[in-house]
Amino acid sequence: ENAALKKQSSSIDVSLTGNSPQIQNIQQIIERVAQTNSRVLLSGEPGTGKDIVARTIHKKSPRAQEAYVVV
Repeated sequence: ENAALKKQSSSIDVSLTGNSPQIQNIQQIIERVAQTNSRVLLSGEPGTGKDIVARTIHKKSPRAQEAYVVV
């Protein structure tokens, strides 16, 4: 059951929405970071959207076809 839930939750498409200057700034940073071959450390309080940013970076990266792994 746990494996099925993990597989199901990994297929959920979540994205950043909005057009505030802050969201636009984050989207620009994501675009730049996603094209690099560097690791990214996202830090912040729980519930601030770190996982959404991480998934977006992965989705826009050259490795998008590879597994998305949360550490």
